[in-house]
This record gives sequence, C-alpha cells and structure tokens, in this order.
Amino acid sequence: MWESEMEHSFSKSKSSTLLETKVGTVATSPVLGRTANFHRDDYDKQVKQASERQRARHTTTPRRPRRPDIQVYHPRRGNGSEPGGGAENEEWNESGSSTEPETHGTELFWLDYQADSGRVTSFIVHKEDMPESVVERVAEENVLDPAMRVALQSRVRKEMDKRQDKC
Repeated sequence: MWESEMEHSFSKSKSSTLLETKVGTVATSPVLGRTANFHRDDYDKQVKQASERQRARHTTTPRRPRRPDIQVYHPRRGNGSEPGGGAENEEWNESGSSTEPETHGTELFWLDYQADSGRVTSFIVHKEDMPESVVERVAEENVLDPAMRVALQSRVRKEMDKRQDKC
C-alpha cells in the first residue's frame, strides 16, 4: 500500500506543494526554488540599498586633501614705481608733494608700464586724457625710443576706445 500511495503522490501535478513519502512530507523543488529566489533577491536588494546609503553619506571633511586654491592676481592700487613699495608711495602722494597734476574725471583703467630694467611706472588713465599725454607721462620716468612711443600710443588709444564704449 505504501508503494501505491507513493506512485499516486508522484502522479500529482507539479504544482502540488507537498509530496507524501514514507518518511513524511517534504516541500517540492519548484516551490523551494521560487522561495529561495525571493529570499536571495530580497537580500540582494537590502545589500544594494545599504551600500548606496553608505556611498551617499556626506562628510564634512574630504577623504583626501583638497588642491590649493588658484592664486589670483590683485593689482596694486598705489601710484608706485617699485613692486612692493606701494604703501610708501601712497603716503608720499597723500602729502601733496606730487609733481603730476591731478586730473579728476572718469577713470578708464590703471596703466602699469614695466621697463626693460624691471622698473614699473603706474598711474590711472582718465576718460579726458589724450593718448599722447599718457605716453609723455610714461616717457618722463622712462627712456622710450620713437618706435616704442608710437607703439605705446596706439596701444593706449586702443584701450581707451575699448573702455570708452562701455562708459
């Protein structure tokens, strides 16, 4: 009789959930495989979510040191002729002993002329200034040959025209 029951239980459809044998009841492999897949998929989802949460964590300190900031050039605002001597020259100009006539008007740009010797001549070019007078102011403190005067005059005129359009 046991054998007939076994044959009968094997003849059941594959969708049956239990298989009766001499030992007892055992889950069939199609159902066992499906539940194992569900559990494995759930576990994989949990592991993936945990790793994403860990990756998305925002920390206040970087993991590696940051690159230093890019150094930015800040032009001097003093009327000096030596690099680094701007503070002394500003005091000298404030005393009123300046030989340059002060022109008040719309400032166009700050002109820095560096000679071959490394000496820097700096002053503000105003809207009312003429390129010829700007070149003469540079030539007072520097030795300029005629070709250099013409080149400087054309460059100053170009810069003035470019900035006067914006004013």
